[in-house]
Amino acid sequence: MKKDERLFQNLSEFLFDKIAENILVGKYKVGQKVVENDIMTEFSVSKSPVREALQGLIKVGLLEYKPRRGCFVRTISAKDVVNHYIVRTAMEGLAARLAYQEIDAGAVEELKSYYDLMKHASDKNDVRAYLDSHDLFHEFFAEYSKNETLIDFCKSLRIQNIRYRLQFLNIKIGYDLHTHDDFIKHLEAKDMTPESFQNLMEEHIKSGLINFQSSFGVIK
Repeated sequence: MKKDERLFQNLSEFLFDKIAENILVGKYKVGQKVVENDIMTEFSVSKSPVREALQGLIKVGLLEYKPRRGCFVRTISAKDVVNHYIVRTAMEGLAARLAYQEIDAGAVEELKSYYDLMKHASDKNDVRAYLDSHDLFHEFFAEYSKNETLIDFCKSLRIQNIRYRLQFLNIKIGYDLHTHDDFIKHLEAKDMTPESFQNLMEEHIKSGLINFQSSFGVIK
């Protein structure tokens, strides 16, 4: 990737995160039009990265495009968030159980490499890099489930999961890092039943909902 392409990608990602955060904290109200020129002025950027960021926000459901009118903030309900977590808990828990039965020592080393990336990003307080490596850590379990339907389903859930990801803007990623320690420990020791490992993942995902609640006060 060329240097200027990487800079552009980072800029559109930055805009994506900032606009999404503004939606979640209520700076942009439901039904409000998000105007390209206003964003360009606010962040002193060109039109191209703004359009790419807006397209990403449409894809994850935070904005909707109305022909000849532009982009508008979609309704984000507490029920939407709860429903998403219910499905994620079930699907990622199942992926963890199936993967636990397939994983060997070499695979554990792969998972540890993703953890090391998370730790490196945490040490630098690089939220974007932490989120990227965090996704790799969780996608690992779906991939090793060896179930193609489940792999596709989990990938789709993570793409839609911007609401969850943005909680990291308000919590310490160093703390979150260590909530993943037990997965490596028990995979190395193979001292749990597959069902117990599934429960471990389910409780981990549920804790994400609790973090989201405290970050944005979405559900009490």
